[in-house]
Amino acid sequence: MKRIWDVSLDTRYYSFLFLFAAPAYLLILFPYSSNSQTADTQEALDYRLSGPLVADETELSTILILLQDESGLNFVLDQGCNPKVIFKLDNPSVREILDAVLPSVGLDYVVFETGAVRIGPKAVINKIKMLKPQAGMRYFMMGVAVGITAAFIVGLVAWKFRLGRART
Repeated sequence: MKRIWDVSLDTRYYSFLFLFAAPAYLLILFPYSSNSQTADTQEALDYRLSGPLVADETELSTILILLQDESGLNFVLDQGCNPKVIFKLDNPSVREILDAVLPSVGLDYVVFETGAVRIGPKAVINKIKMLKPQAGMRYFMMGVAVGITAAFIVGLVAWKFRLGRART
């Protein structure tokens, strides 16, 4: 009677290959796309305010409170970064406001996957932008690492079985 574990080396090899490499191939075939919060964040950034928006020596935190109430975004303003701003925009989107107002006062913003928008000095935000990995690339690299690990394990197992067969 043949036991279930008395299978040929080829069957063992392919079962290990499937067991360890399948997650890597799934991640490569179906890469992680940004979650729905990121899509909602992009929609919120493109939200247009009706009518003209005028600020005359208004603190940035006051403008962000208005934008937060209108768009639903969560703004995080770095400590010590609350300049007074002056602008007039007709029917602007939240993104247009941020892109027009922040550079004029030496600030920038970064949008995180969680939906938070951090506002701070350009130097700090540029460092964050450089370090912030894209979600798809992060999961693709994880898939590659799992695939390489799986290939290494399968190679070790096959090598062990070949050595065991050679001795008998």
